[in-house]
Amino acid sequence: MDAVTTMRQNKYNALDKIFAFLYAIIVIVQPLRSFLPVTLSMAIIIVSVPYLLFLLLTRKNKFKNIAFVTLYAVYRIINHGTSVEELITMLFLILLATILNNNRFDFDSFFKWTVRICCLASACVILQVVMYYIANVHISFLHVGILREDLSNYERLISTGMTSNAYRPSAFFLEPSAFTQYAYPVLFYLIFKDGSRESIKYAFFISLGIIASTSGMGIMLTILLWGVYLFYNCFRDGKLNRKWFGLLCLAIVACMIAYFASLQLQYSVQRIFQGDGVGNSAIQGRLEGGQYYVSQLNRSEFIFGTGDTGAELTLYMSGVYHLVYTDGILCAALFFLIFIMQALTKKGFDRLLPVIVIIVSVFSDISLIHSLVYVMIYVFTAVNKVDTKMVRVRTKFTSGIEISKVI
Repeated sequence: MDAVTTMRQNKYNALDKIFAFLYAIIVIVQPLRSFLPVTLSMAIIIVSVPYLLFLLLTRKNKFKNIAFVTLYAVYRIINHGTSVEELITMLFLILLATILNNNRFDFDSFFKWTVRICCLASACVILQVVMYYIANVHISFLHVGILREDLSNYERLISTGMTSNAYRPSAFFLEPSAFTQYAYPVLFYLIFKDGSRESIKYAFFISLGIIASTSGMGIMLTILLWGVYLFYNCFRDGKLNRKWFGLLCLAIVACMIAYFASLQLQYSVQRIFQGDGVGNSAIQGRLEGGQYYVSQLNRSEFIFGTGDTGAELTLYMSGVYHLVYTDGILCAALFFLIFIMQALTKKGFDRLLPVIVIIVSVFSDISLIHSLVYVMIYVFTAVNKVDTKMVRVRTKFTSGIEISKVI
């Protein structure tokens, strides 16, 4: 562990580490049943407000680079009126952006927890794949009975691992794309913010889990991140590095062999653009619903939105379409500007992550507060290097796992 990392860790107390852990699991607990009047993710947000206010008031703070976060939050409050829950959520968003912008958040603890969770999820996915193809058995790491009632449409995927005519494991996440959305910021930091042998091992293992989950978006992001990493190292010194060029060629050959040797991988890749012969392609499936609903809006609704959350709609809407439908194109523009500003003010590879977030928001609904909190922590945090030496991942399978025969 370097001196800078040690100094960062010594700044934080036990309470900081607790909230770092809570933010690391905010995406995971969101779909679960709650014993409270609000969802578990919302409960984390509510208890965070006093904590963030305390951090804000105990020291001087800079408010640079949070203008668009504030505009986004204020616009959503005044556009169609607001509820107490939304008011708390938008206040939390502004506070979180301010704390992150001033490096007051225990990112080291947060990062290490997310690495552990991603490695555990990858181990679960790989085990699911091995058991399915060897014994035709699906191991379920998520019980349908603990999900919120409005998520009953995930019952078949969770209990059997099957969707359409393919096996798509996702560990303890709702679906493969949910695992991808959690893992790609972790993958980015492991590859570009650490780069040590240990972090590359973690990144490789997580990448295997993402690919094994058959997530089309995950496969594309994994190829993008590793491709940029290998290509950069090939020409880092302004001339061709033969060692890295050989690794790049080897990686390309390995990907081609894996593609032609695995029917499941062929299905996953072809599904991204062509579909599976039964339904639309993955891209069409993620865009068509949003395109349809937005096309039904009149001019005023397109600009300012309908004020409806779209909870009763039957077709899937990704983040950007959801924002347009609910709060209009102005809201979607402010959302994009949050991450565009981060891309413009950062340097080097740090610009890549906010750009990826913008692209992902077109296909997935990261505008939902629990997802937005998670990616904002990764995008807004300003660290030159992370440390993975203290990460210890132990995979433990308990009696709570469901095993079902896939017929």
